[in-house]
Amino acid sequence: MSELPGMTVNERLFALGQLDAFDAAVATRDLARLSAILRKAEVDDEAIAKIAIALGFDLSGAPAHLAAE
Repeated sequence: MSELPGMTVNERLFALGQLDAFDAAVATRDLARLSAILRKAEVDDEAIAKIAIALGFDLSGAPAHLAAE
């Protein structure tokens, strides 16, 4: 069983060695890459959308599973 669900997103990214990749995706405004990294960390689509919005991403043209409600 995965230990990830008991961790914060930052802890998950650290445990998976994805902090630098996450930071790079944010810096280059790569929503697809950001989403893929967060999925590896077992973050659900609703939380991914909230994180992306908090980071200033525009989800208006995003795939339906990430579109803000």
